[in-house]
Amino acid sequence: MQLYRRAVYGDLLDLNLLDTRQYRTNQPCNERWASTCDGVNDAAAEVLGQAQEAWLFQSLQGSRARWKALAQQVMLMDLNRNLNGEVGYNLDTWAGYRVPRARLLNHIQRRNIDNVVVLTGDEHQNYAGELFLDGRNPEGRAIATEFVTTSISSSGDGVDQRSDMARIQGQTAASLEQTLAVINAMTGSSDNATDTGTAAPTWWEQFAATQSATATTAANDSQSALLEELQALRQEVSDLRGEQRIASAAIASGTSKTARILERVTPDGDAMATRSAP
Repeated sequence: MQLYRRAVYGDLLDLNLLDTRQYRTNQPCNERWASTCDGVNDAAAEVLGQAQEAWLFQSLQGSRARWKALAQQVMLMDLNRNLNGEVGYNLDTWAGYRVPRARLLNHIQRRNIDNVVVLTGDEHQNYAGELFLDGRNPEGRAIATEFVTTSISSSGDGVDQRSDMARIQGQTAASLEQTLAVINAMTGSSDNATDTGTAAPTWWEQFAATQSATATTAANDSQSALLEELQALRQEVSDLRGEQRIASAAIASGTSKTARILERVTPDGDAMATRSAP
């Protein structure tokens, strides 16, 4: 039964609804999680099947809409899921099917199809990222953007947070601090959170020092406007830093509340659990 189809919203959006389950070949590598093998490069592998793939390519190439969306079931980003320094993928996603994945991204890139957004589910977690032929070695401009969402009832595969959540949050916080350090130096502001003590200057501190020297020269109207924009940006980054800290605490609280609600639902999800009066 054909499930894939397209919904058109004037010249604003073409929504391509894909079926990545019915036509795909078997998962490679004996379906081992966070692993890889020669099977991920199988030239005969399929995700969409030949007919659906040809239909999608024609739809993308012929679209005149501002946005071209692909709504589908499995992540297109080729995230490395192995936390031990090796390479390993979720083989249930496009990452386990390198050849058809490359065909899709090459089609978008070589035909200069812009504003392609991929909307994905089935991860029990939320992600957002840019798509490249090789996510480990991204080159040039991103080919498309992907947003991955979870269901409202998911508790992250049974746990409130990923095992590597602290590392991810640390990277996010470090990125915000680096951005804030550059803005502070360029605007002449100070922030105790960006004090690096006696450590050797990093690349962004060296860049900031260079930009700060430029900013202290006699400013013309355009330089003044730039400084005002940087000061506004500094406030936005500072606000984001605070929001990131609040979000970290909210994740655990929100998933715990969801879990408590689900405990009150019967196993089949049809009705609220009840107990007879004693």
